[in-house]
This record gives sequence, C-alpha cells and structure tokens, in this order.
Amino acid sequence: GVRGVSVGKEIQYATVQEWVDAEFKVQIGDGQNLSEQTLSISGLIILEVHPTSPAGLLGLEKGDILYAINGGVFDHGDLNKTLKPRRFGRSYRFDFLRVSTRKRICITGRTLPFGMRTAQTVNSFGISLRNGDPDPHDICQFWEIRDADALAELWLPFEAYNIRLRDRNGSPFDGPLPQSVAYDSPLASSEAIWPGAFAWLALCAAHAGQWDRARVVLQAVEAHFDSSGDSGMMSMFAAMAYTRSMLAENIDDPVNAVRHIEHAIEMTPGTEVLYRRLSKLTGEIATAPPSHLLGAQPSYDLPQRDPSERFVQSAGQVSLKNSVSTLRAGEFMLVCVMASYRTNGPYVEGFERAHTPLSRLRGIFKTVHIITSWDAAESRDLSWPIMESRLEKSGVNVHVLYDAEGALAEQLTLISSPTNLVIDHRGVVVAEGWLGDDKLLWKAIGGSGI
Repeated sequence: GVRGVSVGKEIQYATVQEWVDAEFKVQIGDGQNLSEQTLSISGLIILEVHPTSPAGLLGLEKGDILYAINGGVFDHGDLNKTLKPRRFGRSYRFDFLRVSTRKRICITGRTLPFGMRTAQTVNSFGISLRNGDPDPHDICQFWEIRDADALAELWLPFEAYNIRLRDRNGSPFDGPLPQSVAYDSPLASSEAIWPGAFAWLALCAAHAGQWDRARVVLQAVEAHFDSSGDSGMMSMFAAMAYTRSMLAENIDDPVNAVRHIEHAIEMTPGTEVLYRRLSKLTGEIATAPPSHLLGAQPSYDLPQRDPSERFVQSAGQVSLKNSVSTLRAGEFMLVCVMASYRTNGPYVEGFERAHTPLSRLRGIFKTVHIITSWDAAESRDLSWPIMESRLEKSGVNVHVLYDAEGALAEQLTLISSPTNLVIDHRGVVVAEGWLGDDKLLWKAIGGSGI
C-alpha cells in the first residue's frame, strides 16, 4: 500500500513514512566482533538525528557509527561520489554499530538515510590529519558537540598535519607523532590552509592544556586577519573567541572569559556549545534563543537573473507573495538567500545533500527561490553542479533572483550566508538553517504532520 506517482525512473512518495517503508530495510545483529581499528579507518559517527526524518524513523541514534558501505571501507571525505545513483531495484548496504550495546544495524536502501548529521570518528579524523588530505574545518563538528576529550586527542595529530605541510610539501608525515611541540614552533604558510586551519589548532591546543602554544598560534591567526582583512567562516571566528575565553579563564580572568564567549555568541547565536560554556562561567543557565527568523513573513519582488548565465529562465519580476499563493496546506517553498553566487561552498554542498528529498517529496516542496545580491566575474567560471537544473528536472519550480541592494538580507537582519528559509502556505517562515544537515527539511515536514 505505498502511494506513489511514477515520474520516469523516479517515484514521488506522499509521505516520509511511505518513502522509508518503500526504500529501506533494517536488520539488527551482533556487532561484538568489530574492532576499534575497523571503526577508525573509515567510520562516521552520528552527531544528531532528527526524529521525523528517514534516519529517525529507521531507528538510528546519536552516537551510532557508520563503518562500512557494501561491506567495505568508503571515502568519508566524498560520500556524494561514493553514493552514485543506483539503478531502480538496486540498493546499498550501510552497516552501523551502536557502541552502547555492540549491536550491528544493517540498513539497505538506494541512498544513505537522510536526517542525520555525521562527522568522522576521532580516530579516523586523527589518521587523516596525519596521513591524508582532510578539511581542517571538519573539526568544528567535534567542537560543537563539546567533545573536549576529542579535541585534546586531536592536538598532536594537528601538529603532525602542520609539520607535514610545513616541512614535507604536503606529503604524508611518516615519522612518529611528536610528543611535545615548542610553543613558538613555526606554522605552515601555505595559502591553501592558512590561516583557517590554525584557528582550530589553537582550539585543540587549549583543550589539551597547551596554553602557551594555543596563545601563540591564536595570536598569529588574529594578526593575519587584522592585517589582511580576509573573511572566513563565522563558526571559525566564534571558535577563536571561544579559545580566547579558555585562555582568559586559565589566567583567572573571569570578566574577559565571559566577554569573549559573549562575542562568540554574537557571531553564531545558534551554536549550543557557546551557551554551555557561558552557563559554566556565570553559574546561570544560558540557552540559545529561538531564531528571530521563525514566524517572520518576508516580502519581496525581484527580477529573475542568473549571474553565471547558466540557468535559462525568462526575464521579469518574481513576487514571494504570488509564489506563496500557489501553495496549499502542507506544501512549502524554500528560499536560499546568498551574497556571492556559486562560489559559496555551503550553498552547493547543501543543495547536493538536499536534492534527493526535495525531488522525491515533490508534492511537499513546490518552489525554490535562490536570491543572490553580489555579482562578480570570479563567480561565473567555476564548474559547480547546476542544482537549479537538477531540481527543475525533478519537477520543482526554481527561480534565480537578483537582489542588487541586499534589501532582503537587511529586511531579515541576516547574519550568515547562505541562509535557507522554509516558508509555508501562509507566507510564514517555519524553519531555517543549513540544508546540508537536513534538519531544515525535516523540522518543517515534521511540524506539518506529513
């Protein structure tokens, strides 16, 4: 009894539960024979599961580890390439371990279950720091879940990463991990990783109690930003302020410890780890406030324009009010507000991750507005996947709009880019967040009872 509508080789399901029942199968077995080394090679740990998502409905939980795909190791750095679309009727096998009970959970399906946020395990990330080519910003995942022990364990692998880049031109560091590092040990100067990577190195050093090293590294990073005017991820700047708070607490300076953490909250007001630290410092419970965007009713009338000139659409204005008027109860539209266009990595990554649920649940998400306010030559030549065309082929109405003055960002007092909003048939924002961790989609869908 699954209700679906066949569209070419795709099937559009009426509800998330129907999608889960049709696409996924679950088996639970004994995981006693799995070794820690097996999990450290390629494991991904689940940091968060949204209860109304496919992952939540399948019974996955925070702390479960994905250790194998189709019975073998996998490229955790690029799951999108690992999980190429399967022909109809063929499935992947995903093996998870529930560490608390040593149970193995085997899920088969055409794609990795959506609705969970993952990161490499600490061991796996440490190995990739030492021998591989990791994205140092992935360490933000460990920081946000307040895994202080993990950050302490990652300090020496991070220093090995620095040595590899500084002294070996990026080749693997094949010696033993350093047992200690001089507080003034030089940092690599590669533009590819400097200075963002070492903002996280300073944080790891602080968690490991390497206070002199943390202070010197952080000062070098801050000096770079002060002199260059470069921009970076807001989460990275918040982590730098968090490190400053730790350094102030270490020298018994509670006033500045609080001041720095309050500065971090101003930059990323939705990051829970900041409120946990503020609560510890003040002795009073502090929690993240609800987003000021929830319940908002934005309004705009903007011209259609693709600065990259790759997505064919007619000229003319598009009104949010008119788009909302086409929705019925239980249907939504997605609005992605950006500054630069296509050069924005989180935009591309988020749309890649969200493409399958957006296209499969076609009856739920009807329209996507992508709004950019900055056009520059360097944003036109990059060969990113054309998500707009893929969504349109899946039956989703897509409009690329140009807000030259950034009036919408000012109207909504947006802090970061991209900002993704889910708007219901009343024109009200019912969810906001990053597409890449799925919470945005499932919070909206779950709240509507679909």
